[in-house]
Amino acid sequence: MVVDDEKPVVDGITLMIQRELGQEFAVVASASSGREALERVDEVSPDIILMDVSMPGISGLDTIRELRKRGSNAVCVLVTAYERFDIAREAVELGLIDYLLKPVTRDSLSASLRVAGSAVDRRRESEQKLVDNREREKGLLPFAESALILGLMLGDGNPARREAALRALGVSEAFGLVFVLSYGGFAPGPEGEREIETLHARLLAALRYHSRAIVGPPVSRTALILLPCREGGNCEAAAAEVVDGIAKALGPDFGGERPRLGRGGLKPMAAIAESSLEALASLASPAEKGERGSAIDFEADEEFLHAIFDHDESAASRILHGMIEASIADGTVTAAAAGRLAALFGGVYRMLDRRGFLRGEEINQLIDIRDLALGGEAGPWRLAALARFAQIREVLGRGERHSPLVAKALAYIRANFQRAIGLELAAEWVGLSPNRLSRLLVEETGRGFSELLIDCRIEHAKALLKEPGATIKEVSLASGYSDPNYFARLFRKLTGRSPSNWADMVEDRDD
Repeated sequence: MVVDDEKPVVDGITLMIQRELGQEFAVVASASSGREALERVDEVSPDIILMDVSMPGISGLDTIRELRKRGSNAVCVLVTAYERFDIAREAVELGLIDYLLKPVTRDSLSASLRVAGSAVDRRRESEQKLVDNREREKGLLPFAESALILGLMLGDGNPARREAALRALGVSEAFGLVFVLSYGGFAPGPEGEREIETLHARLLAALRYHSRAIVGPPVSRTALILLPCREGGNCEAAAAEVVDGIAKALGPDFGGERPRLGRGGLKPMAAIAESSLEALASLASPAEKGERGSAIDFEADEEFLHAIFDHDESAASRILHGMIEASIADGTVTAAAAGRLAALFGGVYRMLDRRGFLRGEEINQLIDIRDLALGGEAGPWRLAALARFAQIREVLGRGERHSPLVAKALAYIRANFQRAIGLELAAEWVGLSPNRLSRLLVEETGRGFSELLIDCRIEHAKALLKEPGATIKEVSLASGYSDPNYFARLFRKLTGRSPSNWADMVEDRDD
């Protein structure tokens, strides 16, 4: 588009373009004033504008400035009768690509248009890459959803992976809650799997575009649904909408044994796995019926968790005894009732670990809950549940209670000790300055970040060295040290033994 208040200039430039550059460029419009140019640009959307500097009314620079405000990304070339260095700064700020001196010659016009044309090509390539990236990101969204949900299902405590998945999905909410949908009541075999697949596809269509819920794939006939929420927001209303959407999608199949729905409490996204555990714990309970046929409410599971972490041992003991007695019938415990309590205790152990109460490999010992999960005779099962409750009380009574921020930092260390992490990364994850986090760690644990990281790595190494056939190099890498020699020196300094001597000592003790 050529803009100049002198018609001979417009005609001359147009003619040169037609004769000399017609294979590359075409004049789509002209204007004799800035105001007319603003009107014509909306009509023809030119890629390049040759703009006279001095025109009656709106000047060339003011016209370009207005075009930028309106969102035009046309490449602009100034046409001026004099070399005006006083307008150079404004021209640069407005993104002008070149300028032409009057009278415009064929060579100068050709050179200037080719510079402008290259700029247009680069812009189009950039826009196309942006479109391609958006399409690629759109195609990856289902994988990000699956990664996030499967991480929750499988107990992946890596905060970096969870944060990356949330960012990829555009989730900015700081809180959330988890629903668990069980398709366990459907018939085994291919026919039941096809029925589940059809219902789940209907569920996806109902929730994906009508709520903020993120729906995961059914794994072992169990699907997790994450609902992001803002703190103080109307999360209960959103949760009710999700439940309503599930009911509408699944129709008459919903509400009975096939499928069943469990729900966890509202949690910070950093601790969203706790909501997942609560939902699984509530789902693990059998859908027993009361006298009038209504399903029993299993809110006791969540009440037990709250009592535990509020250090209300009396309330926790009362709730636990009630759940134990409700699980026993005719002197035995069904597998479903046992599974409910086992899942609940498993949730408590993971929450204790995340909050910094457990030591070293203690979590691996406690998480073996086969004594509860199998059910069977009531007497031994009741004693096993009460013994585990006593263990939990002992752990909570150690005095290793930390503030939420320090607990979060300790959980970050335990989840990422195998990576190259430092105080700065932990502070960023917690949301504090490095100096502030360092002071808090020393105040509450008596140790700095580096010491806590080394302790975690060495404890992990000790556990690995117990395994038959474990090599020093393998243990070193698995414990976060890429240099086995450095690892061996550090291990000896802290334990008084070399890694190989430690392994031999463990074997002798076992013998």
